[in-house]
Amino acid sequence: MRPTSLGGESGSGGRSEVSLLISGPGFEPFESASQCKGHSSLKAGARVNAVVDPTDRLCAIVP
Repeated sequence: MRPTSLGGESGSGGRSEVSLLISGPGFEPFESASQCKGHSSLKAGARVNAVVDPTDRLCAIVP
């Protein structure tokens, strides 16, 4: 998790680059990286819920 040059510090409404290690029953763990709006709950080591398509290695973080 790190702030990007597109929006200032993470957690202050700026944008952040988030790297995720995705794992679960029935598929090999994989990594994914994306940019998202910064939020104070997005910290290194945080666990988030996601919808995952392991076949295509796609994911979306859900609240």
